[in-house]
Amino acid sequence: KHGNSNDSALSETENIFSTPLPLSHWRVLTTEVEAAYKLLNDGAEYIHATSTKYALVGKVDSKEGGNLAVELRKGAELIGTGTLLLFSPTSGASRSLRHYVKQSSRAVIASVLSLIQSFEDGSAVKGVTFVDVKNTTSNEKKIHDNPNNVAAQKTGAVWSACESLQRSLPKGNRAAMRRELMVWVRDCKESIEEFEEIIELGPKLDSVS
Repeated sequence: KHGNSNDSALSETENIFSTPLPLSHWRVLTTEVEAAYKLLNDGAEYIHATSTKYALVGKVDSKEGGNLAVELRKGAELIGTGTLLLFSPTSGASRSLRHYVKQSSRAVIASVLSLIQSFEDGSAVKGVTFVDVKNTTSNEKKIHDNPNNVAAQKTGAVWSACESLQRSLPKGNRAAMRRELMVWVRDCKESIEEFEEIIELGPKLDSVS
C-alpha cells in the first residue's frame, strides 16, 4: 500500500515535469511567480529594517536582541518560501532564473547568519563599555566610547545583500536568460583577448646551446 502511494506521487511529479509550458512564460510572469517575487521583496525589506534595530539593541540588551533575532528569522522564512515557490515545477522558472534566485537568497541568509553569529560569539560587543545614564526615570544604559564596528560592518553586509535582491534579481525567465548570456559573452571575450595576447607574443624560442 505504501509502495502504491509512492508510485502515485512519482507519477504526478512526472506529469508536472512533462507538461509543456506556454510560450508566454518567456515574457509574462504568472500569478504564482508574482507572488514569489513579492515574498522575496517583503522578506528582504523586513530583514533590512530589522537588522538595523538588532545591531543597535543587541549591544545594550541581549534579551531584546534575541527577540529581534526571531523577527529576522521571519524575514528569512519569507525569502525561503519565495525561493521554494520559484523552484517548484509548476512555476515554469528556467534554470537561469533559479540560479539567480538561489544566489540572491543565499547571500541574504548568509549575511543574516553572520550578523547573529557576531553577537553570539561576542565579537560584535567586544570592547563595548556601558555607562548608566544619570537623571533618568529608568535604569537606562548607553554605549560609551565604543571602537568596535563589527556590528556595523555585518549590518552593512545585510543591507547590501537585501538591496541586491530587491534591485538586481532578474524578473522572469527572459531577463534571467539574457543576463546569463551576457555573462557568457563577457567571459568568452576576456578569454579571446587573453589568447590573442599569447599569440602576439609568438612561440617561445629555444635557447641556443
